[in-house]
Amino acid sequence: MRVLHINTNIHGGAAAAAIRIHKAQLEAGIDSHILFLKGKPSKDIPNAHVLSEFLFPTVVYLFDKLNRALNYRFQIGRPECFFNSPRSLFRLHSLDFVKGFDVINLHWIVKFIDIPTFFTKLDKPIVWTMHDMCPFTGGYHYRTDYPEKEYAKLSERFWNIKKKAFGKADITMVGPSLWLCDEAKNSGIFSDSTKYVNIKYAIDLELFAPIKEGSAISKKPMVLFVAEKSGDKRKGIDYLYAALDKIDHDVADFVVLGKGGADCPDYIKSAGYITSQEVMADWYRKASLFVIPSLEDNLPNTVIEAMACGIPVVGFDAGGIKDMIIHKENGFLVPTKDVEKLTQGILYVLKHQNKEELSKAARAFAQRNFNNETVTIQYKQLYESLL
Repeated sequence: MRVLHINTNIHGGAAAAAIRIHKAQLEAGIDSHILFLKGKPSKDIPNAHVLSEFLFPTVVYLFDKLNRALNYRFQIGRPECFFNSPRSLFRLHSLDFVKGFDVINLHWIVKFIDIPTFFTKLDKPIVWTMHDMCPFTGGYHYRTDYPEKEYAKLSERFWNIKKKAFGKADITMVGPSLWLCDEAKNSGIFSDSTKYVNIKYAIDLELFAPIKEGSAISKKPMVLFVAEKSGDKRKGIDYLYAALDKIDHDVADFVVLGKGGADCPDYIKSAGYITSQEVMADWYRKASLFVIPSLEDNLPNTVIEAMACGIPVVGFDAGGIKDMIIHKENGFLVPTKDVEKLTQGILYVLKHQNKEELSKAARAFAQRNFNNETVTIQYKQLYESLL
């Protein structure tokens, strides 16, 4: 069985998830490959490819620039937001390399896959692992901060383009969270024959693991927040600030990781954006708890990583976060936007009588749900059912 994973970017949350799935499948004996639009895959990602291996690099460069320009023109005269067209100048369905696989597993594919041609002209089973809402919307990725009124007509046009293309394809939608599965089912964009499967993300449980016995542990507790862009309204950092304002700042160190963290209050340390998985694992191990006040989220890698390192998680019950936090067992689940409860949750973990119990529960949850073997078996069974 030959499987090709496709993701636009090499870096970012969706890329990290796609790479982990790909590597887990390779370890299980599946002939898996992964294709990115551009960049330089690191040596620790076997069978990784970029489009310039199959098209002239100059063509890839120019088409990428044009795709971005054409996509940006839709925002002219409208409020700026994260919104993407279903069109692309690339025609991946015509590449012999792509045709040589039994199953195509899409991931985050904006500005890379041309949906109208790819889904109507490629006669292959397509599995689409969703990392946000964009696969079934008119172009937005999450509802939070989306100016619906100004984009309504354009979104409707793009939605209809997708619906027409999806009606002629053999698609199985994979939602890492139950929430995203339900959103896709209820979108009305896919054909009646489309299948929906819930398969969680995989993680390297040896890399992301609790601190070793005998290692030095900071005497002062640390509260950690991580986001690719910490200022993204959807990530809810303002709710975190509001909660921390109610807490004595001397009880813990407060750390933000991500782009834009320099604007945080003085009592919070901004450690910047980190790409190294090893460095990220070290940060989690330093923490006493991880806080995720997202207003919308799929199945955040950050929660999986924190739990795998044995770190309890405090977060809003939004999206797939509620799939992971078991209230007062491996963390504290908070009603979305409830600052008082968020404050309560942070203090609950910081002052817990048996922090080791919370830590062991977090690690055990990660071991049960995000291990490579379980996730790979589910994907393998899915692929085999389509052939």
